[in-house]
Amino acid sequence: MKTHTGYSMREKKLLNGWAECLNSIPWSSFCTFTCYHPLSKNAARVKMERMAENLKDQYSDTFRMFWVAEPFASKDYHVHSLIQLDCPAIATKQIIINEWHEVSPPVGYKKHNLVLVEEYEPAKGGHIYVAKYLQMQNIDYDIH
Repeated sequence: MKTHTGYSMREKKLLNGWAECLNSIPWSSFCTFTCYHPLSKNAARVKMERMAENLKDQYSDTFRMFWVAEPFASKDYHVHSLIQLDCPAIATKQIIINEWHEVSPPVGYKKHNLVLVEEYEPAKGGHIYVAKYLQMQNIDYDIH
């Protein structure tokens, strides 16, 4: 796919299908994760796998996550995610922030390991946002 020329009709249909599928699943949060240090695609996978393991251990009955690592223009990566935890919204936000700071060194360096956690609202299109780059070759994604 050539991103500078946009998506083909086939690609748009596929991405819309992904977005519709993701929207059919209940989510509590839309999140964006960044790091102080440059984040590679492989490092993003390692961090998200660790985060998923930790959250699943604590919230096995209610935990669900879809994430996608996409590059900034600088080739460093950041991660967008949809997460389901059955907790009050304030607790969910703090749990997700704490978990990212745990898996993203330097551990506890909260000033630069930024986390944006918003309550998931389908009308805002978070499911579309995380699906927008799934056709690109230089991304990584997974569902837990």
